Amino acid sequence: MASILKVNTIQDATNSNTAMTIDSSGNITHTGNVIKTGNPCFRMTGVAGYNGGAGGAYTPPIGNSNPHNFARTDFDVGNCIATSGTTAHTRFVAPVAGKYFFHSMFQLGGIANDTEARYVTTYYKVNGNLYSYGMSAVRDQDDGWGSGNAYAQVVHQDIIDMAKDEYFEVAIGRSSSSDLSANIYDDGTNNKGDGKNSRLIGYLVG
Repeated sequence: MASILKVNTIQDATNSNTAMTIDSSGNITHTGNVIKTGNPCFRMTGVAGYNGGAGGAYTPPIGNSNPHNFARTDFDVGNCIATSGTTAHTRFVAPVAGKYFFHSMFQLGGIANDTEARYVTTYYKVNGNLYSYGMSAVRDQDDGWGSGNAYAQVVHQDIIDMAKDEYFEVAIGRSSSSDLSANIYDDGTNNKGDGKNSRLIGYLVG
């Protein structure tokens, strides 16, 4: 039999500390930390096929629409990322319906000093279809260090309303008229074993 619990305040049983209050409109105020250990959350980093070191070995292809293949999945709460097969370290599958926040950062390095200000674009895709994109003009900055010593970050973020089992991927490419000579950095892992550069993160907002 269904029942209704009506309360205004919830406290812990030991010290009577108030954890939650509910007003007459149904608004909830949390006075303690809300720890959601099962909330879907992930982080993928790097470039597949590159083993770390001073820089990557992958230039964004012209007009690319294929999803970026990351080198590793640093963590995956909810088992949302495949770690083997054709979509390994590439695709996030929503375990529940909701609004998800995504943030990507690709570190470009080794930019040749004759590179023109052309566009590098990141594409966010849901079920293989374009959802949103971000464009960045990338060119060499002549800083006196010589050719190949310029760096640029290509950043994109969005909140996407996803149904259960829909999948998300990110692709990165350059314009057809670009003479970009640059690599996506990987740069190996830190002391936690997680990637230090070029990453995609995401988590369920609500």
